[in-house]
Amino acid sequence: MRLSDKEAHILSVVEMDTRRSLEEIQKITGYKKHTIQYVLEKLKQKGIIKPLPFIDAYPLGYQDYAVYFSLAPENKIAKEKLVRRLVQSPQVSWLGELGGDYQYGMAIYAKNIGECVDFLNKLSAEFGHIFFEKSINIRASFHQFQRKYLSDKKLVEVESGFFGSAKEQIIIDSVDHKILSGMANESYSSLRDLSRQISVPLSTLTCHIEKLERLKIITAYTYAIDTAKIGMQMFNLLIYAKGINQQLSKDLFEFAKHHRHIIHFLQCIGEWDFEMGVDVERAEDIIEVTQEIYQQFGERILTVKTLPLFRYIKLSYYPFK
Repeated sequence: MRLSDKEAHILSVVEMDTRRSLEEIQKITGYKKHTIQYVLEKLKQKGIIKPLPFIDAYPLGYQDYAVYFSLAPENKIAKEKLVRRLVQSPQVSWLGELGGDYQYGMAIYAKNIGECVDFLNKLSAEFGHIFFEKSINIRASFHQFQRKYLSDKKLVEVESGFFGSAKEQIIIDSVDHKILSGMANESYSSLRDLSRQISVPLSTLTCHIEKLERLKIITAYTYAIDTAKIGMQMFNLLIYAKGINQQLSKDLFEFAKHHRHIIHFLQCIGEWDFEMGVDVERAEDIIEVTQEIYQQFGERILTVKTLPLFRYIKLSYYPFK
């Protein structure tokens, strides 16, 4: 489905702030309230958008370990079983199907590297030598940006969804945990609906959410967009830098933040140093994006690997149950 100009404009306004009022959206777009409501409900029903709060688990003592891997080709049943196991795991926050050097990518939330290794060892013990090739990186920080390609109209800039590099640990209680898990993993139409689903009184729910916002545990309220359903193709760019360069990190971030087709930026520790998520209409358009990176940063980077991202199998910023 191709978005109409009207649908794309409305979506561009609410993508990174689902809490915007109808009055504010109307003021920005000029569309009537019932039109805005109809468009958003239509996109939800078609599975194009889904509310997804940005939750920063780093201050809670977790670290995000990205594992890119390919599987041994001889056992299709074992592969399907492994994917189901990863989708159900409360430690896996995202799982994606890739092309290029790796078949899959996933993010594991763990308190330390030992916990991450223990998780992978248990998978190996359960599934045998199914991991044909793998690479592990620590994700130091993650920024999600507005999809600037949605509309040519000037966007009202909002804060990016963010997690990473917490300087001090925050302790939350069991009610906070239940609320975060419900917000990240349940389907609900309102806070009252969520209150009923997780059996937390609405007044308590509201109070705890306000606290979690002040603590920057909840950093944004966004819509996850199934870009394949609107005719876009997704890619992950893995950027290998020459040495460690703080200025390069700042420059790449600014480049990504203002680029029309770059939707997220990660700083990593491991085999590669940065990742960028890119949406393009045609697969060949990714070549132009990588050329721009080489032209601006070629003297400071070694190479850029391109991985097609075919689909998200799982995505939750607080996968714990």
